[in-house]
Amino acid sequence: MKHVLPSKFRLAHAKFDVFSNRAVYSRQDLQQFWAKTVEHLRGMRLWNIRPWKLGANLAKDFFLTTSFASSFRAADRTE
Repeated sequence: MKHVLPSKFRLAHAKFDVFSNRAVYSRQDLQQFWAKTVEHLRGMRLWNIRPWKLGANLAKDFFLTTSFASSFRAADRTE
């Protein structure tokens, strides 16, 4: 099997765990962002919501969700 480096997009939100020698994908930062965004919306503080950050985090969340679903489906097929 050929080993390749992950794309820059994948590395943008991956953290590397040196103890296990692998990338760790975490939703903690995304959960904090979405909680703050909901808080700003409830308080009608729309000026605190950054459109570029909102779009970037939406893309990251979508990527993590679809990659989880595809890996879950692949694991289900092997059993």
